Amino acid sequence: MRDAPVFCVPCGNFGNLYAGLLARQMGLPVRAFIAATNANQVVPDYLETGTYSPRPAISTLSNAMDVGDPSNWERIRHLFHDQLGDLRQVLRWGSLDDAGTKRAMWELHAAGILPDPHTAVAYGVAQSKLGLAEICVLLATAHPAKFAEILRQNMNLDVPLPEALAAVQDKPILSETIPADLDGLKKRLLNAPGNL
Repeated sequence: MRDAPVFCVPCGNFGNLYAGLLARQMGLPVRAFIAATNANQVVPDYLETGTYSPRPAISTLSNAMDVGDPSNWERIRHLFHDQLGDLRQVLRWGSLDDAGTKRAMWELHAAGILPDPHTAVAYGVAQSKLGLAEICVLLATAHPAKFAEILRQNMNLDVPLPEALAAVQDKPILSETIPADLDGLKKRLLNAPGNL
C-alpha cells in the first residue's frame, strides 16, 4: 500500500466516499481517503470529537455539498461497525469555507484547470492533508458548467456548456402532472406508451 494513492473526495451526502470505501473493501489499493467538506462539517466534527451532531445545512458556493445530516454517513459507520478508531485509520478529513473555496478556485484556474466549487473544496482540503511524496487522486464530481453563474460572478469566467448539453438546450421540457397518490401513479404507468 506504500505506493497506493490517496483519494480526495468532495463530500456532501457522502455517497461517493461510501462507494470508494466499498471498492477499497473489495481490494482497490488505497492509501487513504480524504473526506473534504464545505462549511457543513458535521462529519469532520464527528471524526474529531466522536460526537455526531446533525444540524441544519449552511448555504455555500458548493451547494450540492450543503448537507447537515448526510444519509450515507450511517452506511459508512455501519461498514466500519461504528468503530471510530478504524474510520480514523482510513480517513483524513477537513473542511473549507467559501473564502477558501474561492482561493482554491483561483489556484486551479492558475494551473490551467477550469474550476468548480466542489473540486475546489477537495483541492483546498487536500493541500493540508497530503504528505510530500504521496500521490493524490482528486475527484471532480461536478462539471464547471453547473456553476456557470458562480464562476461568472466570482471569477469573471464564461463556462461553455458541454456539447451534449448544448445540443439539447433548446428542446422542449417534457413533463406532466399526475395525482400524488398510488392510484394516479399506477394509472399513468399502465397507460404509458409502449406498455403491453
